This record gives sequence, structure tokens and C-alpha cells, in this order.
Amino acid sequence: MYDALIEGLHAICNEETDIIPRAKRSARKCMDAMQELREHIIANPFRTATEEIAFFKETKPMFHSHLAYWMRVLDIELNRPLGGKEEMEKYLRLQLLHLKMSYDKQASFYNYYRHGETGMDDRYFLRKNNFMNINDPRAVDCDQQFSTSHDYFITLLLANTRVQDYLSSALASLDQSVEYEKTNIDKAPLQWTASKAGLVELIYAFQSNGVFNNGQAGINEIALYFEKLFAVELGNYYHVFNEIRLRKKSRSQMLDQLKDKLITKMDELDVK
Repeated sequence: MYDALIEGLHAICNEETDIIPRAKRSARKCMDAMQELREHIIANPFRTATEEIAFFKETKPMFHSHLAYWMRVLDIELNRPLGGKEEMEKYLRLQLLHLKMSYDKQASFYNYYRHGETGMDDRYFLRKNNFMNINDPRAVDCDQQFSTSHDYFITLLLANTRVQDYLSSALASLDQSVEYEKTNIDKAPLQWTASKAGLVELIYAFQSNGVFNNGQAGINEIALYFEKLFAVELGNYYHVFNEIRLRKKSRSQMLDQLKDKLITKMDELDVK
């Protein structure tokens, strides 16, 4: 089920150029996956407390974090100001501050989780011990069959880590923004017609191998150069790279394909 979710998200990423439609479709995909997961759990009760703890501590947050991430990205982009660079930078930095405040509220629990502690797992991740503070807004409509008191905090931790990367990338893009001449796109000698994810994969491969400027060229510098070279807008390429990292099959699809095609071409020439 998780592999299917990731593959679906990758397909959406390749199909949608603009972030808002991509975020909307991705969020809907995640909602469907969460509903399917809930139905599976209700239909197949846990056999032991250990299984239940593992699900709510590890499996559900893994799924749920994708939904939380895309909902947060959608909210960020829908409310992003239309002003100049200074106003947008102020807005993005405020979003980063909100993330820090959210983390600080649960710092004690996050230390427990990150240090791999287990002493409170029975209390945190078993539904029979599902206590919530009356001030917690989730207490009003919490799904008692599909929630514990603390699985959502792990979801937030995983999602907000990605949101922080998204915001940091957006800030970096402001610092190295490029004004595209839309009217000149058709005049470009070469245009990139494969998937944008494929180009991002190549860019990170080039940077990792240090092929430009004796290894001193950064990701932003290389990405901006390729965007101008091929008249393509990659958008939030840091986010795309994170999606590539989550692939369950091949995390280097473009590189693998290029290698196979090159070897096939050389084999054909050898025969001739």
C-alpha cells in the first residue's frame, strides 16, 4: 500500500508542473491511502500489543506524514503573498518560525522518540490508553479506532522536517531568482522534453560527482544554469529530489535508462 502511494505521488509530480495543483492532487491521493489503511486495520485487528504499538509508532505516521506535508505545502502556497522579494521572504521565514514553535511544544516527546526510547510506548501508542488533553483540538473528533494520543506528533515531526526543507529551498530560490523570458522559450536550440524529475536526478548526480567548477558548484547554481540552458522551470527541485529519494524501486531511473540506452547503442555499433 505504501509503495502504491509513493508511485502515485511520483506520477502526480511528473504530470503537474504547478505546485498548487500538484499539492491538491497529492493531498487527495494521500487521503485515499489513509482511508484504505484505516479500513484495512479495522478489518484486520492487531494480534498483539507489540503489533499495535509498531503500527501507530511507525507505519501510520509514515503514511500520514505525506498527507500532513502536502496539506501544509498547499496552505503555504495558497497564502503566499504576491508582493516583492522582501515580503515573500518575511512570509517564508514566519512559516519556519511556526515550525520551530510547533517543535518546541512537543520537544520532550520528540527527544523520547528520536532517542529510540520505548518505556512509555504502551501509554503513547495503544488505543486503550488513548488520553488527550481537553485543550487538544483533536480530542473533539478524534477517531478512537485509528488514533492514539501521540502518533500524530510523529506525523508532524516527519512532515515538518520536509516542510522545513521546502521552505528553505523556497528562500534559496528567492536569493537566486531568474526572470524567464517566456517569449524566447520556443526559440531555445534545445528543449528538455523528458520528465522534470529526470532532469533533477541528473542535476543532483552531476553535483554529487563534482563535475562542475572542480566540485565547487552548488545545487542551486547548477539547477539555474540547466533551467536557462533548456528553457525549463524546475520549480522546487529540492522537493522533487526528496520524492526521488523515497522511491521504493529504482532511485536513479533516469541514470539507469541512460546507461541502458548507451550500452544498447554501443552493442548495436559493435555488431555493425
